[in-house]
Amino acid sequence: PDPRISRRRRAVRRSQRRRAVTRALAVAVTGLTVWTVFFSPLFAVRAVQVRGTSHVTAAEVRRVAHLGGDDNLLRLSASRVQHALQRLPWVRRARVQRVLPGTVRVTVQPRRPAIVVSFGAAGWLVDRSGHVLAPVDRRGRHLPVLAEARVRNIAPGTVLHGPEVRGALRVYGSLPRPVARRVVALFAPSPERITLALRNGVGVRYGAAEELRAKAAVLAALLRRLHHQRSRPAYIDVRVPQSPAVSVRQAPATGASPSPAPSPSQR
Repeated sequence: PDPRISRRRRAVRRSQRRRAVTRALAVAVTGLTVWTVFFSPLFAVRAVQVRGTSHVTAAEVRRVAHLGGDDNLLRLSASRVQHALQRLPWVRRARVQRVLPGTVRVTVQPRRPAIVVSFGAAGWLVDRSGHVLAPVDRRGRHLPVLAEARVRNIAPGTVLHGPEVRGALRVYGSLPRPVARRVVALFAPSPERITLALRNGVGVRYGAAEELRAKAAVLAALLRRLHHQRSRPAYIDVRVPQSPAVSVRQAPATGASPSPAPSPSQR
């Protein structure tokens, strides 16, 4: 054959060998990369960071999200972890981030206790939406107590759906902040007989959780007027906000023992 044809054939064979070697190396590098990224311990979940609250620990995150040392950070589903964290009583919202090489960072928007629900001899911290957070502790020291409401099966993480509790929460949540700070207790023997007890001993007959904006405005105005008059009535009735009533506190007669004030459930 022509020497030029022989040289051409050898060049083609060398080119084919180089391409085969290149393909083999590419496959090997790709396989090694996939193994390193997704299966090697290099990107294993080694740490969990929790920000935004002290009520949720890294151990709780690992427990509810089933995170173990063999989980790979890059294969981790952030949405799955976020959904699992919603089961924790104190978590309102959570954002999950991956921080290379092996850290899961959780930023929590916590629930905040609004009232203490009395249940038998115990008390429970509850937020404004009715989520039970924890047994009462020092965090409930300055919170109003909800009593005489029908409550059952109370435990951290549950949601109170009773009409008495929901009505009382709506009433308390509708109050202007200066008024809400003066409330020490709420009584809800029924959804239509909600009563507030203020720090100065004045009771407020609120009735059902209806016309809340009008009732809150009337109550705030009456409290301001009574404060300027330096008057402390026995109770204020805003059950009909268009026609509120104020009961004047009468001094007991000389030598007579004062009659006990009626309890909020009797008013």
